[in-house]
Amino acid sequence: MPRGRSSTRTCSASTRATSSPATASFWHTSIGPLPRNPVPVFRVELAVRPRPGVKDPQAEAVQESLARLGHGGIAVRAVGRLLSMTIDCATSDEAERITAALCEQLLVNPNLETYSVSVEEVV
Repeated sequence: MPRGRSSTRTCSASTRATSSPATASFWHTSIGPLPRNPVPVFRVELAVRPRPGVKDPQAEAVQESLARLGHGGIAVRAVGRLLSMTIDCATSDEAERITAALCEQLLVNPNLETYSVSVEEVV
């Protein structure tokens, strides 16, 4: 039975790229270290929790599991999620505005959840 063509290409020894002095000098010029990114980077922590009064089945399941394990004195109030991301922008206010827009468009269901944002500049 004839073999079909493979979409994977291999490179023979004669076609491999070699490192010549001209190529090496191109990559190792004496321009010094690359300049730092002029746009600040901000680390954003986004905590999403169920709204007060909304049934939280995850919290109930954790509460029941803790009670079965003998930890009946612990009350689980809510189970949420924490998103950690970095954003390239000019100011921390802009990072907060971008995060709020992401929350409204995608990350948070405003009918069931609430969120809090923490922003700090990455040095």
